[in-house]
Amino acid sequence: MSGIDPKTTSLITEHLTFTPLEVVDDIINAANESVYGTVQQLENYLRSSGPSALGYVAEGSIAETDEDGKELFDDVAMNEIQQGLHMLEMLMESKVDKAYDQFEVYVLRNIFSVPPDIRDWMRLRHHDNINLIKATSINPEKDVTPESLAQTRRQLQETTALHRFLKADVSRNDKVLRSLRNLLNPTSKDDSPLAFLLDPNSTANDIKSFGEDTEFAAVQVKELHRVVAELKKQAIDVFGDNGESDAMDLDAPVPGGLREKQWNRALYVEKMSRRHLEKARGLSLTDDGALKNGGDLLGIKKSEVEVSTLEEVLGRTPQGRN
Repeated sequence: MSGIDPKTTSLITEHLTFTPLEVVDDIINAANESVYGTVQQLENYLRSSGPSALGYVAEGSIAETDEDGKELFDDVAMNEIQQGLHMLEMLMESKVDKAYDQFEVYVLRNIFSVPPDIRDWMRLRHHDNINLIKATSINPEKDVTPESLAQTRRQLQETTALHRFLKADVSRNDKVLRSLRNLLNPTSKDDSPLAFLLDPNSTANDIKSFGEDTEFAAVQVKELHRVVAELKKQAIDVFGDNGESDAMDLDAPVPGGLREKQWNRALYVEKMSRRHLEKARGLSLTDDGALKNGGDLLGIKKSEVEVSTLEEVLGRTPQGRN
């Protein structure tokens, strides 16, 4: 609009964060809404009054009514009412436009205005710590270099990439929030995996039985500890403190335990094996079970290979069942 200084408008817009014209437009729109509301209320009143009250029914005649007994307007009367309301609305709009055009000029020139003689000396709050003198002394040909332009370009690219990343992150977070809302507010409680949280009473019996099962399991664990302790004592009696279970261990057994029986059985197997080798095989053995005379078999000298073969055969011979 002529007569309004652009510098003043820019300063006021920067201070208020909105243009002065937006304020004027909002006021004019509010006035127009009031006009439209007035016309609508008038139309409702005319329709509710009926044709008889408005003089559309001649004397001695009866107007048409609906099922509820309410009088109905004919087409001629309705068209006349619509035309009258439309003309009234146009008249009020023209008056509002004329009046508020003057209001707009007055507001922009006298309210949203800064005198030119003090405008250049004004400093807004966000202008603090800004050296305007140094900013106006920049020489683009000297101060702007290819390196500074490249750095600015890189900063712009990084900022753009960060912006895209943040938008994608916001989108992912929105999906997660929608999923959580669907879990907490399902269409049906049966469809929700968190239904037991939404209706705790439905799982009261299950929780009670779970407590009983837990108590029973705790009792059984104590019983298992007791049985394991007894088995450990028996294992010590059978295998000794080191827990070894070698049946051919010839250490002194614990009297009265299972190990003593294994000891006696091992001696018996050793005795019967020696007897079998001496009588059935004809071997002459020492007290340690080795061949006498370095490998004599019934007084006949055998080679080392034959003795090794015989030992392999004896090694494959079953020693009895355990």
